[in-house]
Amino acid sequence: MKNLTLLVVAFLAITSVASAQRVNNPSSVSDRYIISAKAGGVNLVEGQVEVLRRDGRKHILVKGDSVDVGDEVITGANGRAEILLNPGSYARVGADSSFSFKTTSLDDLQLVVDRGSVVFEVFASNDFAVTVETPETKFLLAESGVYRVNAEPDNSNIAVLRGRAAIVGAEDGRVRRGREASIVDGRVEVSKFEKKERDELDEWSQERAKLLAKANSRLDRRSLYDPLMSAYASGVWSLHRSLGLWVFNPYIGGYCFVPFGYGWGSPYGYWFDYDIWRFGVPRCVYFGSCSGYPNSGQTGGSPTTNPPTTPPTTTPEPRRPTLPPFERMQRQEGKSPVQTTVDSGPIFRPSTPVVITPPVERRGPVTPPLSGGSSKGRDN
Repeated sequence: MKNLTLLVVAFLAITSVASAQRVNNPSSVSDRYIISAKAGGVNLVEGQVEVLRRDGRKHILVKGDSVDVGDEVITGANGRAEILLNPGSYARVGADSSFSFKTTSLDDLQLVVDRGSVVFEVFASNDFAVTVETPETKFLLAESGVYRVNAEPDNSNIAVLRGRAAIVGAEDGRVRRGREASIVDGRVEVSKFEKKERDELDEWSQERAKLLAKANSRLDRRSLYDPLMSAYASGVWSLHRSLGLWVFNPYIGGYCFVPFGYGWGSPYGYWFDYDIWRFGVPRCVYFGSCSGYPNSGQTGGSPTTNPPTTPPTTTPEPRRPTLPPFERMQRQEGKSPVQTTVDSGPIFRPSTPVVITPPVERRGPVTPPLSGGSSKGRDN
């Protein structure tokens, strides 16, 4: 009897451990995907990085933390951090630097660089303005591109690797691609800069852009449909509130970008294999008329069977709402988008930021890990 009791206790203990493992280690990849459209997430921390919270508390900043308005990110001599901005945009904070948010509103993002250097890889447009403030002045990042802002005592500087910036309040404050502007004692000086004069922060930022574009191509198509539609049904995202989504990729332990538009690349020029439509998201999200989850017009939640590209003839097509920001952004770049039927949903080939011929569509998930393979874009 005693032996039987011991066996029962052992069995219960093993069952309890197994149950705990199932809770802590989700059984499917989809359970580990997290969908977000917020700014302020800490995507990577290396070296010594601290955060001074607005309530006065100070502690070590770690990957997965969130930075809110009024919090100050402070890097040490060997520290650097990658902070998520509006979906698709990043702030990469260099060593001996101080960075904070004035607002985290996606349509009017305002940031502060008190000292040091920060590289901004951003998608910017009339709908999604990005302003960077330094002790000397303010810079408007007017277009999608790559910008480096340096703040030193009595000297603020912006270098435009790609895109176009403006010095707020200056009579002629435009700063084009390949130019840098310095503000010294209130005077604006614009000059050409040498791309060859790149330092460790510039190299790291581009390597991160390449890695995160590759992470997009390693997302699991079949597993992501349910998390995407669950987040949509919960009001986490809408085509009218951002240019895409942050998707937590468990294989890199961080967030990568999934654009709403088809044919997009990062401002550095690396191709995004997957857009929102390649996961089988139904066309109704474009019109904001999805009424059910998880299927919302599909069966089984599988992206391998695309919904029809036009509604049934018995059902009148919903009246098209105001163009989503991603579509307006594509149009304002100088080309009218071309509708295609490669994937489900209304998808377009934009002219921004880089147009690259897309690869042949692959059916089924792409298997990790991230190592190996070539970039889908090009270095400019």
